[in-house]
Formats: sequence, C-alpha cells, structure tokens
Amino acid sequence: MSALLRLLRFPLLPTALADSAAGYLLNLPDGAPPSWTVLLWLAAASGSLYMGGMVLNDLMDLERDRTLHPSRPLPKGTFSPAGAAALFAVLFSVGGVAGGLATGRSGWAAAALIAAIVLYDTWLKRWRIPGSLAMGACRGLNLFLGAAAAQGAPTSETTYWLPPLVLGAYIASVTWLSTMEETRPEATRWVARLLRGIIPLDAAMLLVTGRWLAALAVLALLPVSLGLRRRLPSHE
Repeated sequence: MSALLRLLRFPLLPTALADSAAGYLLNLPDGAPPSWTVLLWLAAASGSLYMGGMVLNDLMDLERDRTLHPSRPLPKGTFSPAGAAALFAVLFSVGGVAGGLATGRSGWAAAALIAAIVLYDTWLKRWRIPGSLAMGACRGLNLFLGAAAAQGAPTSETTYWLPPLVLGAYIASVTWLSTMEETRPEATRWVARLLRGIIPLDAAMLLVTGRWLAALAVLALLPVSLGLRRRLPSHE
C-alpha cells in the first residue's frame, strides 16, 4: 500500500479535484445550485486521470529512475511494471468514462486531457520548454473539464477560458522550475511550495468572481492535501 500511494503521488490528489471543481463552479449560472452528481463524476474523472498520469510518468521514466531514483517503487521492485501498466489502463478507463458521465461536453474535455497527458509523458517532457507547456496544458484542461460540465452556455467567456490559461501558465512555470531540481537542490523546496499553491489559486479565481462560498469549499481541500503530505510517504 505504501508503494502504491507513493506511485500515485496521493498527497497531491486534492489539487486535481480542486481544479475540476473550480472550473465547474466558475461557470454555473448565477444562483444555480451545483449538481453533486456532476461534481462526483468530475472528481472521479480528474482524480483517476491525475493518478493514471503519475503511473504512466513513472513507467516512462523507469530506466532513468534506476540510476537517479532507485528508491522509487518501480525501480526498487516494490511495485511491478506489469502491475503499474494494468493500473494505468484501469485509471485512464475510469477517468474517461467518468468524464463522459458528468456531461457529454466534459467527455470530450476528458478525451483531450488524456491525449495531453499521454503526449507529455511519452514524448514532450524530454524537452524543458515543450514539456513545461504540455504539463501546463494538462492542468489547464483539468480545470476546463469542470468548465465543460457546467450545463448551458458559459456565464462568461472570461470565466470559461481565462482560468484554464491562468492555471496552465502557473503550472508551466512550476514544471520549468522542476527541471532544475537535479542541478539546484533548492529548486525542490520551491517546487513543493508552489505545488501547494494550486488549491489557493483555484479558490482565488472563484473569489475574484464573487463566488466566496465556492471559494471556501475549494480551499477546504488545502488542509486535506497538507495532512496527507505529512502522514503519507514521499515519492522520492
């Protein structure tokens, strides 16, 4: 179980849930109550695709990690590559189906997110700038997954397109910084701190649009993420 939780980067799972929830809540018509069913399907979709992406990432990095990170679950042998491949397939299948069950439009957004994750993990992350932009696109599409699930026309083109771009730019910057971790150890500390800022950023975008109750609900995921980080084993 410890190896599985490390492989899935479980402490950061609430950040993925916050993204899709914020996208959905940002685009609800004023006064419209959120659908808990849609929120649950979005959580299943974004959570499964986030964890599946983490597994695929480690599968693609297995040979590299045998040298640089031999204590990680796959190179150490505490979790088998065959088991990881099966887990990745299950998580991506669940994520795609859950995205489609939220609403039809979010199904297409989930498909785009799956494509972005696969492109990043299998190809684009080899290069610093394309990889950083691709990871930013993955997070931006995760927020857009929620936006697409809001029924009817978007209340504002600004809330529909701008938040995914803001989040995507933020994550692209963090990813670019993470590429320096092997040569600059202090970068690791900054990356960890900035990753904790994903949930406050999602909440801030809700607050700017006057949705303060929704902002508080999303911000409540921050102590959950921090608590998981303190209690669960690190991936490194």
